[in-house]
Amino acid sequence: MNRYCLKHKGVPKGMKVAYAAFCTQHSLPDLRAWLVLEDEVTESTVRSAFHEKLASFCEFLSHLVWPEGINALAEASELTEKEREHAHLLYDKCMLIEKDCLLAEIVSTPAEDMVLIKQLCAEWPSIVHDLREIVIKTKGAYRGHRQGAGDLSYLG
Repeated sequence: MNRYCLKHKGVPKGMKVAYAAFCTQHSLPDLRAWLVLEDEVTESTVRSAFHEKLASFCEFLSHLVWPEGINALAEASELTEKEREHAHLLYDKCMLIEKDCLLAEIVSTPAEDMVLIKQLCAEWPSIVHDLREIVIKTKGAYRGHRQGAGDLSYLG
């Protein structure tokens, strides 16, 4: 365990602390269920890990909301109008948080990072649940049951 214990409030800014101590100190759930983290972390490394995942979620959702290309069109066609509307709302929610993460990348303090991390911890289970349902639904685009799927060929 890191030489800085939980009772020591004077950990220098940017100093990495043990992952378990960090979660305990800030009353956070086990973040490793959601993120890949090193054994020692800072507020900015945890925020950056969330930001990286969130950015990939936003990219996936944007392809469903505004499909361009054959894959995006096939995936989007697996969703009903109501599901596409839900994907759009989820995209907007994720983008708002992603922009907060982007602003924090530009300038933030450890205290501001913790506010954002706690917001992410509160929102994350809902985001992941909704996204999981969308991903499962869009997998149908690759099961070959689309009308005309047998007629696809290379047009080189």
